[in-house]
Amino acid sequence: MGVVALAAIPLLPPGICYSDPGDLQLASTVAGIMHPPGYAGYATLGGIATWIPGANPAFAVTMACFASGIITLFVCQLLQIRLGVHPWIAGATTLTLVLHRRVWASLLVPEVYMPSLAFLSSAVYLLYRYSRRGDRRSLWLAAALYGVALANRPPVVLLLPFWLVAWALSAKRWEPTRRRTIATLGWTTMIAAAPTAYSFAYFWIRDTPDAAYNYVEQYNDNNDTLPNASAGARAKLERVVWLMTGRQFANSIGASWHETVAKLRWLKNELLPLRPSTLVIGLLIAGTGAVALVRRSVVAAWLVIGVALHSIAYVCVYRIHGQAADILPLLFAIAVCGGVAVSIVIPVEAKGGRRVTACALMLAVSAWVVLGAPQRRGGPGDADAVSFVQTVDASTLPRYAVICAGWREAVPLWYAARVLADRPDLHINAAVPNGWPELFDRYAPRPTFVTRKSSHISGFALTPYRNLWRLHRPGDDGPEAPGAPQTVTD
Repeated sequence: MGVVALAAIPLLPPGICYSDPGDLQLASTVAGIMHPPGYAGYATLGGIATWIPGANPAFAVTMACFASGIITLFVCQLLQIRLGVHPWIAGATTLTLVLHRRVWASLLVPEVYMPSLAFLSSAVYLLYRYSRRGDRRSLWLAAALYGVALANRPPVVLLLPFWLVAWALSAKRWEPTRRRTIATLGWTTMIAAAPTAYSFAYFWIRDTPDAAYNYVEQYNDNNDTLPNASAGARAKLERVVWLMTGRQFANSIGASWHETVAKLRWLKNELLPLRPSTLVIGLLIAGTGAVALVRRSVVAAWLVIGVALHSIAYVCVYRIHGQAADILPLLFAIAVCGGVAVSIVIPVEAKGGRRVTACALMLAVSAWVVLGAPQRRGGPGDADAVSFVQTVDASTLPRYAVICAGWREAVPLWYAARVLADRPDLHINAAVPNGWPELFDRYAPRPTFVTRKSSHISGFALTPYRNLWRLHRPGDDGPEAPGAPQTVTD
């Protein structure tokens, strides 16, 4: 894992990021509420990371997410070793994960996908450990970690049938009586449900109009489809349920047969975007590993194959392409199956030439990871918003200014106003451009700025102002000079 740290840490974004990564950084810093399903657990853990004295809060969250990626890679390697894979082969196949652009991007940019995989993969390993040793502490810790993943990433529920089968197979060996089996299942269920109860309590407490950052308030400000948080317990319950169930994205769930085929074609290109022969070879290796995995441990096979199938199922029913269609669990499962497949040729007791081959493979992949890191696609790229917020300089913006921004720029602007500058008077609104004229009229005569030009704001004049534009009616010249602070009365 030191190889990955050596290659990745110098490339991490130094501060606040755009879009969803910045959303996680901001919510962690101010104990706020992210976009659905809210990610209360991740915001809490990220908030703990920001307690480091003198640390840049946004960078601390980035490092916490990177650490979750290192944990995932460690678990991937450890699981293979426990399944009889040579340590060098396990290390090499684990490092090949880093070569995939989506894994690489999730390592470098603070997102929810890598923490989710860290909890999920750790839960899989611990449940497998329980199946081998009968250690209930491993079972209950596995349940807690799975519960955290489920509370923060609802699609993880698709893994539940495989999880239950793996537990049932293990319980036959380690739970000698029916009464003991029922008691163990009851405790395990309560432990797994605890993170969801925590998320509910977190949202219930933090969902207030005066919270430093509350996505639900921001969403309702633009759409006005939810009741106000101050309208009583029933209204609060409706808002929390809307958030935790991800109802905002309900229209993106469900696909026709043609859409499913298109998503499978997209998935194939994400995994092996080269020639069909490469796809065939990859499928043969993964399939061989899956068959060998069944022979070595039925419980591990149920879990690893379940991780792969639940990821594929989610991709197929989710209409969105790109990073949000999370394929990291599938890549994790493929790496484990690949390591098991290679171990057939180079077993753990290999000596002589095969042992040298294993060592050479490990060294080659390590060199590939380190030397190719700066040029590898999928890194932080446009995620770094430090220069953007420095140029905006929220501390000297006009008092009670309104900034209309898309989601990408709104997040670092919120961070600049609430964390860097302590400017609660600034109103940053994440709205689509065709709604910006209505916001101008709603908040007049407050000075209004936009983050980019748009054809939807015809009839208005745009005056450059730092890296923003002052939105005003023709004839109103706006600020006396670009970048000059301006004060308005209440």
